[in-house]
Order: sequence, then structure tokens, then C-alpha cells
Amino acid sequence: MVLASSMAGLAVNAVRFASGRSRPNTEIQDGFYGLEKDGKWIVWENRYKSFPSAHTATAAAFAGVALFAGIRGGWLIALFGPLVGCARIYSQAHHFSDVVTATLIGLLFSHWAWHFVERRWGPTSIQKSCRAPLP
Repeated sequence: MVLASSMAGLAVNAVRFASGRSRPNTEIQDGFYGLEKDGKWIVWENRYKSFPSAHTATAAAFAGVALFAGIRGGWLIALFGPLVGCARIYSQAHHFSDVVTATLIGLLFSHWAWHFVERRWGPTSIQKSCRAPLP
């Protein structure tokens, strides 16, 4: 889960630096500005880091592993990602498209991370115990 969320966070932050999308709670006209605006670098300015949502991507990646691993009740854990996305939209920190894209990126990395671990080490004892029937 940590591997998936870390990889998703790195990928999303790389896109955020390059896209330069303005946040909905700023007075800046909505748009993608890239690395600079009006001749000034905007890479380090938080108001231009909306697309995609890093919070949502890391939460979806973390929770998605539980879903792909087949952990009993994994779908309840997997709801954590979309709930974080809804909170980011509600707080006007991100646009809807930022959250949807971030969720897809997070799920992609969680799927990759789970299969990477499974191919290398096979089913873990945690996975076996989580799939065991209740007594």
C-alpha cells in the first residue's frame, strides 16, 4: 500500500508541476498555464497546482491495493479514495476532472504495485489470513 501511494504521489506531482492548472478557489482565470505565466515561473506557487489531485491519487492508490488484494472488506477500505476526492472538491481545492484523473492514476499504481509484489513474493500470509472464512 505504501509502495502504491508513493509511486502515485511521485507521478502526480510531476504532472502537477508541468500542467500549472489554477485552483478553483483562486481569483485566477481557470486554465492550464504550464511552467510559467507572464514571464514568471509558477512552478512553486500552490495556486497553480490543481491538476491532478495528489491527495486523491495517494488515497486511491493506498486503498486500491486492499481492493485488488482481495482483502475481506476491501471495498470498504477502497471507498476511502473517493471520499478524499469529494472532500477536495467540496473544499474547492480541486476541480472534478482533477479528482477523477487522480483516482484513475491511483488505481493504476495500486494495480501495478499489487501485481509487482504478488509476482515477486507470491500470496502473502496477510492475504491468506484476510481471505480466510470467518469462524
